[in-house]
Amino acid sequence: MKSPKQRIKSFSVMHTARFAAILLGILAVAASVPLGAALLLASLFAATGIAAYSPILLMLGLIGVPVAAAVGGFALTAITCGLYNVLAERFGGIELELKLAPGVLISGRG
Repeated sequence: MKSPKQRIKSFSVMHTARFAAILLGILAVAASVPLGAALLLASLFAATGIAAYSPILLMLGLIGVPVAAAVGGFALTAITCGLYNVLAERFGGIELELKLAPGVLISGRG
């Protein structure tokens, strides 16, 4: 039996944007660790040039990159959700065809 298609009517802008900010912040922290290790090694082996500023760049990278990713992710997701909500109302939203897992009972709303 083929299930009917479902349409996403709208997204909660703040909830979705907050989730994206947290997710991107965590991913940026994970990505900043190798960057920090490379900058720390560079500062140990060079006393001149940009490598001499590695401790400062390390702190900026470990703090600034995740914060920028979280803020940027929040802003872009909020804009995207807002645009989706406006366009979905006018043109229709994303359609999904869902498959029920075996043994799952759906009760009707009344």
